[in-house]
Amino acid sequence: MRSNVLRNNIIGSIAIKGGALCVTLASTPAYIRYFENDSVLGVWFVIVSILNWILTFDLGIGNGLRNQLAYASSGSDETEMKKVVSSGYVSLGVVCAVLALAGVFAIPAFDWNALLNISEDIISSSVLKSCIFIVYFGMVAQFWLKLITSVLYSLQKTAVANSVSLVSSILLLIFLLVHKGGDQESRLMALSIAQVLCINLPLIVATVCVFMTTLKHASPSPSFVSLSHSKGIVALGGAFFAIQIFLLIANSTNEFVIGFLYSSADVVGYQVYYRIFSLVIVGFSLVVQPMWSAMASAYAEKNFSWLAKAYHRFSYVSAGGILFALALVFAAPVIIPLWVGPDVVTVDVRTSLIFMFYASITLLVNSSTSVANATSRLKTQLVFSAIAAAAKVPLCCAFAHFGLGWDSVVFANCVALLPLLVAQTISTRKYLAKR
Repeated sequence: MRSNVLRNNIIGSIAIKGGALCVTLASTPAYIRYFENDSVLGVWFVIVSILNWILTFDLGIGNGLRNQLAYASSGSDETEMKKVVSSGYVSLGVVCAVLALAGVFAIPAFDWNALLNISEDIISSSVLKSCIFIVYFGMVAQFWLKLITSVLYSLQKTAVANSVSLVSSILLLIFLLVHKGGDQESRLMALSIAQVLCINLPLIVATVCVFMTTLKHASPSPSFVSLSHSKGIVALGGAFFAIQIFLLIANSTNEFVIGFLYSSADVVGYQVYYRIFSLVIVGFSLVVQPMWSAMASAYAEKNFSWLAKAYHRFSYVSAGGILFALALVFAAPVIIPLWVGPDVVTVDVRTSLIFMFYASITLLVNSSTSVANATSRLKTQLVFSAIAAAAKVPLCCAFAHFGLGWDSVVFANCVALLPLLVAQTISTRKYLAKR
């Protein structure tokens, strides 16, 4: 039964991610045409990247809810499920309120033109701050609404969860293609509003549909909020949260670091390479996402032999992904000019190899941490992700000091993640060998 559900989820996710891939490939040239100035486009990518970090500041509640709800649903305890869902939504609602209040005071306090390395002659300070306000509060709303995807993942409905983000991407692409006219500032403002609406409306629809149908018996209710359940979710989520923050610093600061150490125009080159080589990471996630909740369910049932088999399957998928990344190195000189045009990015073999190395390291790290995430054994990952976070920025600064290009920021990612990869692989294999 579990294998059938997994197979259906993986097939559905592949179909949906295939559509998402087409949208992503179409979006990059659409962004380039939307903004005539590469510096403005680079600033937009940095803004979205920075504010996407906010989505990790849920104290790990999303992942905590995902595991706890998977454990509860494996026992078919409807009351327990309702308590877990209600406690999770209320806990995250409190976090969102704090973030909204913090944004009111924090955003006006910064000189965003200086931070984003963009002249006021290109984007005025008032327009830039207004755009950041809009996207920030839109993402705070997304922060709470996106909890529905954790609910869907816990119920092993990965394909449904992925379809929500696909709808958002399609809506945003339609806006980029349809919206015409205006100067760079008015286009930036319009895109900020469109980003908020396109992301949040599908989440609202998904939330209403799920809790009126599949989970009608477990819809959030204040009367079912439990302090003990909230503590359990937040305690487990706290470890996930710390790991998220550390990996955020290690993996998701590239746009900001490149814009700060090099130039915002270089962020465009990074985005082009990243979107090509992230195909490998996205492909691997099609397997990881459905497997996480299935492994959590197997763990609750003490089915360790199934866990071991799942982990070994990850190893084979990782090997296939690495070979695909290598193929992209040879294909990049053909794919990139056809995709974004011959004059946007100069394809460099060294940069392609660095991105291949980064994609390979990411696959292997995700594979080694899969069992730990599902079983809530997070100590090794917590320690070594902290080491990766501490090493990232000093490595980037050192490489920049020696005159290496912007792609050295990606290489710094790889070096910082190696200790985590080695330690987590050893820990996971020891754990499974004892069962």
